[in-house]
Amino acid sequence: MKKSKFESGRQAAKILALLSVGTCLASLMAGEGTPLQLALAVLTLVLFVSIFTVAAVRCRCPHCGKMVIFGLWNATTCPRCKRSLTTGNKIKGKK
Repeated sequence: MKKSKFESGRQAAKILALLSVGTCLASLMAGEGTPLQLALAVLTLVLFVSIFTVAAVRCRCPHCGKMVIFGLWNATTCPRCKRSLTTGNKIKGKK
């Protein structure tokens, strides 16, 4: 089954977050004031900004279009319309 736009966006944001943490740690281990440290710090910043870009573009409810940023890793339903974020179908029993 094909992944939804929301699911692929969430997966991309997770990967970018891990890469951002990795480059941040690498920049802390690099020698202080070296060009390598500066390059890794800039790369960390670029990756961090790209997380929010991916979340703003791809992590939206498939039904109402509301952006889901807070609780992105665990979100299963839209905070506005209470529909499933992966399928867009109404969740039974939720009011």
